[in-house]
Amino acid sequence: MKVLTKQQDDDYWERLCANCFEDAFLQEVERLEYFIEGNIEEDINISRKLNLEKNRKRVLEQHKYSELLEKLNPHHIPISPVAEYYSNITCKRSIKEAFLHFIRELESEIVDLMIKVDEMQVFHTSAIVIEGDEPYERDYELHKIKSLIEQNNQLLPLSKSTHLIIKTSDEHDLSEQFVQMQTIAESIDAESTQEHGLSTSNPISIRFESVRGALGRIKQ
Repeated sequence: MKVLTKQQDDDYWERLCANCFEDAFLQEVERLEYFIEGNIEEDINISRKLNLEKNRKRVLEQHKYSELLEKLNPHHIPISPVAEYYSNITCKRSIKEAFLHFIRELESEIVDLMIKVDEMQVFHTSAIVIEGDEPYERDYELHKIKSLIEQNNQLLPLSKSTHLIIKTSDEHDLSEQFVQMQTIAESIDAESTQEHGLSTSNPISIRFESVRGALGRIKQ
């Protein structure tokens, strides 16, 4: 019975994630189509719509909806109550403004939510939005984001990147801001090659990058 209940819960949260992501996607498509039909920057918005559809297909070939939203929200830690966690990671506004608005401009290949420019520039996408009318308000929000990411010990994919892309209210330069993370390596028991574990090594620094800044670096 416990196994059945867990399966039902997993199915429920997966459906919730799917519904919220697809709603956000369809809202953005509808918005772009409105611009296209009104001849508002028609060529640009046709390109954005094609990129959005192409990149949506790519990421969903690589991830379940729940996995996708978990990876896009490294600042939300999967702890109880589970309903609160899933409420946080299924925010449609954040999905649209941070993630969809990025991938609609993206023509490069995206693998495991990362875009590799070279060995020194590997950008990880997110659904993180930082707001604030004043610089000190944005600094406070960024401080909270850093702290939450540093507490999250389930971020193996993020540790493979050099930059984390986030959306800010005015898209100001974030290149001097970074978060410290432990690198996580897989270890194999010497007496049994079938037993695996995770160990941490020296911390690494992952820089923050605005959506605009990341696109500028990727398109260079």
